[in-house]
Amino acid sequence: MHQVHKSSSPSLSSLDSTAHHHFEFGNVFAPGHANMNQAFAWEHFDFPFWRRWMSQNFHLPILFAFIYVALVFTGRRWMTNRHPYKLKTPLVLWNITFAVFSFVAFWRTFPDLWLVVWQKEQDGFYKSVCSSEGLTLQFAFWSWIGVFSKLMEMGDTVFIVLKKQRLILLHWYHHAATMLYTWFTFPAQEPCHRWLMTMNFFIHILMYSYYILRAGGIKLPRIVAMLLTTLQQLQMVVGIYINWYTWKELGSQRGCERYHFNLVVATVMYISYFILFANFFYNSYFKSVQKKKD
Repeated sequence: MHQVHKSSSPSLSSLDSTAHHHFEFGNVFAPGHANMNQAFAWEHFDFPFWRRWMSQNFHLPILFAFIYVALVFTGRRWMTNRHPYKLKTPLVLWNITFAVFSFVAFWRTFPDLWLVVWQKEQDGFYKSVCSSEGLTLQFAFWSWIGVFSKLMEMGDTVFIVLKKQRLILLHWYHHAATMLYTWFTFPAQEPCHRWLMTMNFFIHILMYSYYILRAGGIKLPRIVAMLLTTLQQLQMVVGIYINWYTWKELGSQRGCERYHFNLVVATVMYISYFILFANFFYNSYFKSVQKKKD
């Protein structure tokens, strides 16, 4: 039985390969589902090394975030008296790359979530959120790759700046905050990331597929954009609920494998995302309609 932690969060630097969230990757699911969560040869990586290395280099994502924000606003100033670049082909290829990546990542991480939540035993949801039992090597691999994908996704902003499109707070704040959060929490491999990460990959399949069509000059009905934003809002609602649920379970007798520091950060992050997405939804789909009527 894995140890359940109720104590306060340790310092971030202590999250190495011998940290409190120690577990062995394995297959605890029904034999009939074994093929769904078996790691490919290329998914085998040195997890203890990367867990330790990333926990010892928490300064790097902070540095990357500062550089990103500085370049974003420096780039906007640099483009002030310049014509917008036409980047149709590079943008289409960029979005195709991330749509395909998100699809593969979702395909490889969803089984870990599905087989725990819907296993025949009771408390499947609790185990999916609060127990590291059954976390697989492939899930850790895609958690690891996911961190670096968030670094790469900040390149989305390059196209916005060079094309002189409107840059909103939601865009650059979301990119920077998500990159920081995924890096900081990777060493802990908290069970709730079965939900948080898998949801993110799924939404990104839809989001980047939508961007492919837009970049290719294909006009879609307004309802498509509204549905996509609604799904993004739903993702934030689920994230807020999962954080509330782990708060509740941390105070219960059975506890929950979640660091208090990570929980606080995730709660603030998801609430802020919800507010910003709600504001974006209102301004884009309701306020703009009212202005046209006026």
